[in-house]
Amino acid sequence: MVSTQSHTSPDPAGDPPPQRAIAWVTFGISKPWIGDYLEPICWSWEDSFQRLPNPDGFQALLAEKVDWDVLFLGSDLHEPMRAETLEAAVEAICRRHPLKCVIAVTPTTSYRRQLTLMQLGAVEVLTLDAAPTAIERIIDRVIAVARARHAQIDHDKLKLLNHLAVSVNHEINNPLTGLMGTAELLLLEGHKLDEKVRRDLRTIIAQCRRIQEVTTQLKNLNHMRTVPYGKHDEMIDLIGQPTAGAAPEGSPATEDLIFPAPVILVVDDNPLITDLIARLFEQRFRIDAATGATEALSLLNRTAYDLIL
Repeated sequence: MVSTQSHTSPDPAGDPPPQRAIAWVTFGISKPWIGDYLEPICWSWEDSFQRLPNPDGFQALLAEKVDWDVLFLGSDLHEPMRAETLEAAVEAICRRHPLKCVIAVTPTTSYRRQLTLMQLGAVEVLTLDAAPTAIERIIDRVIAVARARHAQIDHDKLKLLNHLAVSVNHEINNPLTGLMGTAELLLLEGHKLDEKVRRDLRTIIAQCRRIQEVTTQLKNLNHMRTVPYGKHDEMIDLIGQPTAGAAPEGSPATEDLIFPAPVILVVDDNPLITDLIARLFEQRFRIDAATGATEALSLLNRTAYDLIL
C-alpha cells in the first residue's frame, strides 16, 4: 500500500507565495515500477511536483530539450550511446547540468556503489525495492535541494542585475555630472551670451535632470546594494547658493588677503569631472588634479594638501 499523504502545508499567515513547480522526468526505468510505485508517491506532492514527458533519447536528455529539475535515472539503458553504465550516465548528465538533481535508480546497490554514484553527481541513490516511506523521504529531500538551487540561481541573476544597474548608474552619472556642471558654469560665467544660447543651455540642463531621474530609478532597483553607495550618494550641487553678506563679485575676501588659498587635490578617473571641479573653485582655491592612484600618490609626495576629493 503506497502512502499518498499530501506534502503541501498551509501558511498560517495566509496564502503562501507561489513557487515554481519542480518538474521531474524518468529515463532508463521500467514503466511498471514507475506506474505502480513512483507515480502514486509523487502525486502526494500535488502541483508542486509535476511530471514532464520523458526525453526522446539520452542525447535529448543531455541537450535538455525537456526543462526538467529532477531526473530519476535508471540502469536500463538500451540505446547505443557513450554512457554504457549508470555511473557513466550520471557523470555525463551531471557534468552537462550541474545544477539539476539526479536520482540514480538501481535494482540493488552496495554502500560503495552508492558512494560512487553520489561522488559522480547523483543527489540520491534509490533502489527498486525501497519502501514507500524511504522513497518519500528521498523525494522530499531532493525537492528541497531543487528549490534551494532555484533560489541560488534567482539570487545570482538578481545580483548580476544589481551589478549591471550599479555599473550603468556610474557610467551614466559621471559624464552626466560633467555635462550638466559645464552647462551651469556657462550660464554663470557667460554674461554676454544671448538669450537663445542661454535658453539652449537651460534645455541641456533640464534634459540632464531627466536622465538623472532614470539613473535614480536604476539605483532604487538595487535592493541588495551589492556595491555600497554611501549615505550621500547623490549629484551634489558643487556651486551652491551665495550666503547673505558675501563679498561682491571681483572683490577678494578679507581672509584671502591674510591666509594663502587652500590647496585641494581632486582625484577621479574621469578628466571631465576633475576639470569641472577645477573650474568651479579655481578662483578661491588652488586645485591639483589626478586621474589615478599612481598620479595622486606622486602629487602627495610633493605637496601637503588641505583637502582631498
